[in-house]
Amino acid sequence: MYICVVIGLLLAMKYELYFSESSVSINHDSSDKLSSVYEKVITEYIRDEKVPGMVVGIVNGDRSSLITYGYSNKNTKVTKDTLFEIGSISKVFTGIMLAEKIINGDLNLNDKIKLYVNELDQSYEDITLGDLTTHASGIPRVPETLGFQINSFMKNFIGGNPYASISDEKLITLLNKDGLNQSGEWNYSNLGVATLGMCLTNQSKQSYDEMLKYAITDRLGMKNTFVEYPIDYENTLAQGYRDYLRIGKMNHASKANPWEMEGGLAAMGGIRSSGQDMLKLLEAVVTDELSSIKLSKQEIFKKDDSMSMGMGWIISKNKIKDNNIIWHNGETGGFCSYLATVEDKSIGVVILINKGRCNLSELGKAIIDIAISNSPE
Repeated sequence: MYICVVIGLLLAMKYELYFSESSVSINHDSSDKLSSVYEKVITEYIRDEKVPGMVVGIVNGDRSSLITYGYSNKNTKVTKDTLFEIGSISKVFTGIMLAEKIINGDLNLNDKIKLYVNELDQSYEDITLGDLTTHASGIPRVPETLGFQINSFMKNFIGGNPYASISDEKLITLLNKDGLNQSGEWNYSNLGVATLGMCLTNQSKQSYDEMLKYAITDRLGMKNTFVEYPIDYENTLAQGYRDYLRIGKMNHASKANPWEMEGGLAAMGGIRSSGQDMLKLLEAVVTDELSSIKLSKQEIFKKDDSMSMGMGWIISKNKIKDNNIIWHNGETGGFCSYLATVEDKSIGVVILINKGRCNLSELGKAIIDIAISNSPE
């Protein structure tokens, strides 16, 4: 019986065995080629982490570079238009959308969230929009109910989506059941930003995708960035992998299901985007192309001497060569991502990978370190 259970679980994990190029080959998708020193750190990361596919965008002054590497699935190479799940970098988009509404006078950081989600019980009476975007609300990171915890463990084990079927109504029920931890203290919360997403959509009477288009993607020409992707984009969506082992030319990978999120959950991690689009966002971030981007990066909550928060952004103090780094990373079951810019410098990096459970922060910091040392400013 136990053998049957193990076999069943292994089948459910959707392992994929195939052959492809094993050597590291980087493709340049811009006229400004990356220097060999950039390629060195990227190549080392690819080899060490057994990366299936990757996109890296770098901005340094007026120079922008975009590279692609590897495969989006066993038959298709990654291109600048390949779609990746960006996970919690979605929180940055949500922060920019909040900043847009503040600039327009529609919202205020001190607004109480029960103005927009009045189904929440009285324990949420003093929580503000500012608390949600800075992770100071006291809302737990994920639902604390035993049912969700067990479901999440099993879904993660077989490559499923632990947030599947959580509608706004279900989220409100979970929030009222779990209650708050200590508010006013920093405690990273996916559910807090999901609640912010509900506040934004309820106030605007628009879907998250509609707000995203109006506030960011249409303005920046990001045509391949959305939560609910059109049916004709299915072939451009990268396959996400939880594990990826390369032995010679043989690759062994366990596939992850897409993390599709509805309602407010999209605000915490539901966006898909391409390398080309994320480079456009990065260029806008380092130049403050939109007033909402500039406002979103301003410090509004101080955790301690080493870290503060903007609207969705994490601000790490004196992180690289005594520079403040404004950043966020992301992870879903089969994808990892990293987005960062250097405060007061036109330098930034974005990285997208179709593999979950990996640390991109060190690679991002290494690229920024090189960019600072070779900055034209």
